[in-house]
Amino acid sequence: MVAFRQSSFFSPIPTQYAKSAVKFIGYESRCMTYWPHFLQWCLLTLVPDRIINGFRLQHGFSRRKKS
Repeated sequence: MVAFRQSSFFSPIPTQYAKSAVKFIGYESRCMTYWPHFLQWCLLTLVPDRIINGFRLQHGFSRRKKS
């Protein structure tokens, strides 16, 4: 079983996220069901893809190194 951390602004508890996700079933192929995730997405669209991809790559390497 997975141990969940406490809820924070960008990471809701599973039941909270599920309730918001169910409301969007059938509306669009891509939707941001939890409003803080929508805020993150809006901010990330302002950053060039090259920077985001570099960050993701480094983050993936660091996670791989830890495991």
